[in-house]
Amino acid sequence: MISRDVCIALWVTILWSGAIIVQKIALVQYSIFTWNFLRVAMVLPFLVFFLKPPKNFLRYCLCGFFLFAVYPFFLGLGLQSSLGAGMTSFFLQTQVFFVILCGVFFLREKPTWYQLVGVFISFVGVYFMKAFSSALEAPLLGIVLLLASGLFLGIGVVLSKKYQLGKNLADVVWLSAASTGPLLLACFIAEGPQVTFENIIHISPTVFLCLMFTSLFSIIWATYLWLTLLQRVSIMAATPFMLLVPIFVNIFSILFLGEKLSLLQIGSGFVIILGVIFAQGFYTPLWTMGLRLRKKYD
Repeated sequence: MISRDVCIALWVTILWSGAIIVQKIALVQYSIFTWNFLRVAMVLPFLVFFLKPPKNFLRYCLCGFFLFAVYPFFLGLGLQSSLGAGMTSFFLQTQVFFVILCGVFFLREKPTWYQLVGVFISFVGVYFMKAFSSALEAPLLGIVLLLASGLFLGIGVVLSKKYQLGKNLADVVWLSAASTGPLLLACFIAEGPQVTFENIIHISPTVFLCLMFTSLFSIIWATYLWLTLLQRVSIMAATPFMLLVPIFVNIFSILFLGEKLSLLQIGSGFVIILGVIFAQGFYTPLWTMGLRLRKKYD
């Protein structure tokens, strides 16, 4: 990956981390079903500016279903559990495993040895986070929901790469728009049309601002940058950057939610960062520099 791609991956990670904090704030006082519908419905006005790209619309529906309907639904349910934002972000790193696994099985991508080692190192950090948490801090149901969200994200990412969706902003807008139907139907089934419309009409200013951030910055901008990045680089090279999400989320949770990091969390975070560095092959120049210094002073 060139330096520009690395910067894009880091910026997307920051935007997605902010979206987790924003959703955690909003879902304390708002319905998960209506939230997920409005999150993509706010993208609909952009259809006026972006004509449908000349590709099979069913592919947009299929990818949008996994990326913008099923994945955020299970993620939202996980966020509504007793898991804190910082703890949630660490368990979300299982998404890396599912994305890479789907890439291997469906796209026949072959991971390098250092990518596998890097992911393993990062998951050691995630394991430490779970091992030193109580049942209240890490409820089983919440963890299962987050694991399910990672699986559906992996399927959506692989489908978008296979069908080459995400090369332009129009693709992202139409992927989002294609998921509005299933999400509205889910609202009607779970809550009924009357409750759904009441939730939409009586939305609070705080929730509205959270929706604006999630829709414009997370769904449109961040997803566009991420999908275009995946068209240039392999899933194996880009996905490990998702392991940095817990670091940014924990920083944001301290600033905005008043959550505190323990020494074990900080240590686990450094292990995760080490895994990302190793998976990206950044160890190579460091290793070369070390050999040169050793040769110089020997």
